[in-house]
Amino acid sequence: MWTNHANPYHPYGFLGRKYRDEVVEVYPTPPNTRSPDPEPMEVVFSARSVAADSHIQRVEKTQRRTGTLSLFMLLLDGVISEVKSTLADEIVFPGPTNETKPQSPFVPVVPNECKKLGFCVATDHYPTDHVKRLLKSRRNYSFNVDELETPEVTVVQRLGGPDEEMCESTERVIPFTMAESKEKKWHYILNNVSGPPLQGFRAQICDRDRSRCSQVAEFPLGYEAICVQKYMLRLMYALDEKGEVIQSFFRVPSCCSCTMRNIGHGLVKNKLAACVNIVPQVTSIYEWKNEINEDSEALLMIKTRTSQVDKLTEFVRSNHPYEVCEVISLPIKNGNPPYLKWIGESVPEA
Repeated sequence: MWTNHANPYHPYGFLGRKYRDEVVEVYPTPPNTRSPDPEPMEVVFSARSVAADSHIQRVEKTQRRTGTLSLFMLLLDGVISEVKSTLADEIVFPGPTNETKPQSPFVPVVPNECKKLGFCVATDHYPTDHVKRLLKSRRNYSFNVDELETPEVTVVQRLGGPDEEMCESTERVIPFTMAESKEKKWHYILNNVSGPPLQGFRAQICDRDRSRCSQVAEFPLGYEAICVQKYMLRLMYALDEKGEVIQSFFRVPSCCSCTMRNIGHGLVKNKLAACVNIVPQVTSIYEWKNEINEDSEALLMIKTRTSQVDKLTEFVRSNHPYEVCEVISLPIKNGNPPYLKWIGESVPEA
């Protein structure tokens, strides 16, 4: 029997392989004939919330003469804040931060806040005087400033009735001053930082990128649905590293899309697991924010090598909307040798 209890308050969210060294020898080996330590293998049990409110993963641990099988319990807490942005100005767009001035005044140093979305709306080192001189000397630029048809409001993808939201996002016309090109290079964008923008582009940004889609949507068993930020390319005037005006295509956040991902298929396709079994209708009861919750889940049994557990865990974390991943190691006593051999042959060593 499994008793699943989330611990979202653990300071690291990752309890570690607590019993990793407590391995039980299943097949005794005669003295002086013990073979070298075998390649460890793991079976992961992953519970995916059908109600999209909790996520549990487990892995089992055992050892035999020709290989080891490990048991871990990974727990992704499924309680996500219900606070939703309803006003456009609740999105904090990246602006100036502590930067080190680059050697060339026309090669931007990109703050981490800007890297997340691929643009900035302000920067401490923007070459304002140089841009003004360029604009005065050349007046044949054809700048683009998009317009919104409606006032700035929270934009949602809808399914069914008018109040059933799939993904929440904010739509604005953004006066870019720094952006990432399709060649993955950052440039200063020609703009007026102290007045009406010269270049402004409509952007729709997820309020919470990679959060789960609304529970009103039902998806096939084994799939996860998350809100993903999408981008498109727009042509802008910018500065090259010599301070000359160029035109190039830059990434602009275009929409917030509800996307389905099958974790099981992804694990097998990427050689992170030999097999994933989906067991539906597992019920979890846990306490969260002083309330007792009960959720219906789908359990994923994932078979892999021990050396692949870290990569497997990261894959699940990156493709699952929940935030807290907890791992507990437990020993088991036996396994079918041919099956364990098949796992080792199906999953390459990390």
